[in-house]
Amino acid sequence: MTEIKSAVEFWNAGSASLFEFCIEAANIVGRRVDGETQELARCIRRSPDTVERYAKAGLLWWAMLDKYPAESECMRESLDWQYWTTIAPLWARNIISLAGVKDWFDLVVTHNWTHEQYSAKLPTKKALDTEWQKTAYKAALMLDDLRNSPAFGVDDVRYRAGIRIIEIAAIWLKGMTMKNIIDVLIEEKIADNVFRASHIANGCRLFDLKTDVEKIARARLYRDWRNSGIFGKQTQPCYNKAIAGEAVPVDEMFDGALLSRQGVAE
Repeated sequence: MTEIKSAVEFWNAGSASLFEFCIEAANIVGRRVDGETQELARCIRRSPDTVERYAKAGLLWWAMLDKYPAESECMRESLDWQYWTTIAPLWARNIISLAGVKDWFDLVVTHNWTHEQYSAKLPTKKALDTEWQKTAYKAALMLDDLRNSPAFGVDDVRYRAGIRIIEIAAIWLKGMTMKNIIDVLIEEKIADNVFRASHIANGCRLFDLKTDVEKIARARLYRDWRNSGIFGKQTQPCYNKAIAGEAVPVDEMFDGALLSRQGVAE
């Protein structure tokens, strides 16, 4: 409960500390420990939805810090918490990309917009994707179906090589139609929401890797270690194993197949 106590102290300290509250709320909400979000909401006398709204701003901060470390520190100093909580839901719903958030913040600083001016200019919905993007995404889904379909009478060596090519192509096509690795983790069912995906991305240090293929492979290793139950509810050892590239022994997997072996013929 130390994190909750710290978050409450930031909340009670007033506007000057609400950015820190957003970061603490992101850590609490992202862990998804039963009852913690509700407890924080009770302590600050607000709804769980309000806590999650502030938490999205904290998650946006971590994502910006990973991708734009130098610029993010300057933006945090220049723009108070309201600018972050206003745009964070749009980022979480993929209406504005991470690069788009940076562009909006640059505009605010350049033109010295007030929060009211800035809020009025933000989009309320995502522009329609191009036809190419729609087709590319459909093609990626078809490749997923092909990768997961049973294959009989196919040469084993060629099958393994072909599945690997299909997997890379599917991830590449999805990457061209999504805002960042957070979306890919959710689409690949490695995480089920933006909070958990952000924690996996940060814990596994995915932003140290160059390609989506490498990032997905590491995230799948992490999910395998979590699913194995070897470390109980601890996440850090699972992150460490994934970063080291260590696979879970097959006989240690009790619930389902190894994600890191998806598409590999037995």
